[in-house]
Amino acid sequence: MIAEYGLRDALVGNSGVVAVVVDRVYPMDTVPQAPTTPYITYQRISSVSELTLDHDEDPGRVRIQLNCVATTATGARALATIVKAVFFGGFAATGIQLAKIDGDGALPKDPESKLFGVHVDVVMTLSAAEAA
Repeated sequence: MIAEYGLRDALVGNSGVVAVVVDRVYPMDTVPQAPTTPYITYQRISSVSELTLDHDEDPGRVRIQLNCVATTATGARALATIVKAVFFGGFAATGIQLAKIDGDGALPKDPESKLFGVHVDVVMTLSAAEAA
């Protein structure tokens, strides 16, 4: 969970993100029933550890999907642009060596909530101490 906590801390610690979503950055399964928009959700998609040639395990890598949600497609795209800037501007969080964008794309409009979304996929390399 260190990757998720570090990611959330980096997002709510960024003035550009806070200006838009305040602190509305939720794990995917804890979004309030009727959330204020815009907001961001996140969830771990996968975890990978590999053995190196000297049989030491490298620091773990995790893939996390962020969903930037807004009432309009334009709003969701704008929020995704701000989120991506967090990583392009130099990402620093406890226990995380490196974080990079690994793709993004529009999500279909949710027929029930009528909200729009853009996903941003992030791959993070954990520090050796955190991966253990």
